[in-house]
Amino acid sequence: MAMKTLKTCKPRQSVLDGTADFVVNLADLPHLTPEEAEEFLDSTVLTAGMEQILMQSFSRHAGDGVASGIYKLSESMGGGKTQSMIVAGILARYLNLASKLPFEILTTRC
Repeated sequence: MAMKTLKTCKPRQSVLDGTADFVVNLADLPHLTPEEAEEFLDSTVLTAGMEQILMQSFSRHAGDGVASGIYKLSESMGGGKTQSMIVAGILARYLNLASKLPFEILTTRC
């Protein structure tokens, strides 16, 4: 039987050289600089579920009446709940950073 292989990703240099210590908590959102917000987005890998909740929440904010207004984040530990909230907070504050996302969000407000 042939051994299966795993695809790997290349870590950022800051991970390899031990200087990666940038951590964001929800309480940090009001104090993040645009540079810190961009660094956080650059180091975040969004899952399909995280992308979905971000697209839906910004669609709702843009006036799409079909998008839900309530979300129950019930993933297990490590499922991206806080990460999703931080990304949403960053995008709400620095909407110009939405272009860094691998998908499009509605940004027109009613």
